[in-house]
Amino acid sequence: MPRELAERQLLIEHYEEQRRLLKFKDDIIWKMSQELKRKYDYYQDEFDKETKNEMEEWARLVDKYASELKKFDMVCAFCGQHMSDLTVNTDCVENNSMFDSYTYFTDDEPPQHIIHKARHWFGRPSLRQFN
Repeated sequence: MPRELAERQLLIEHYEEQRRLLKFKDDIIWKMSQELKRKYDYYQDEFDKETKNEMEEWARLVDKYASELKKFDMVCAFCGQHMSDLTVNTDCVENNSMFDSYTYFTDDEPPQHIIHKARHWFGRPSLRQFN
C-alpha cells in the first residue's frame, strides 16, 4: 500500500504540474489573442484613416478638375451654343441678322467688328436670366 500511495502521490504531483502548464499555455494564448485584436483594431483604424484621406484627396482632385473644366465652358454670345470642336469654326445663324439689339448669352458683349459677320463669338456664359 505505501508503494501505491507513493505512485498516487507522484501522479497527483504530475497532474498539478500539467495543470500549471495548461494554465500557462491558456494565459499565453489569451494574451496573444488580445494583442492580435489590438493590432487588428489599430491597423483597421489606420486603414480607415488612409482610405478616408485618399477619398478626400480624390474628391479634392475631382473638384479641382471640374473647376478647371469650368474655365473652358464657353457659349456663343449670339446663339448660346456651347463651344466644341464641331462649333468653334462654324457660322452662327443668329449673328447675321440685321438687328442692332441683341440679348447676349454671355456676360461680355462681343466687339462691334464681330456683330453681323455670321460667326460665333464665344465667351463665358451669362448668369443673367433671359426673359
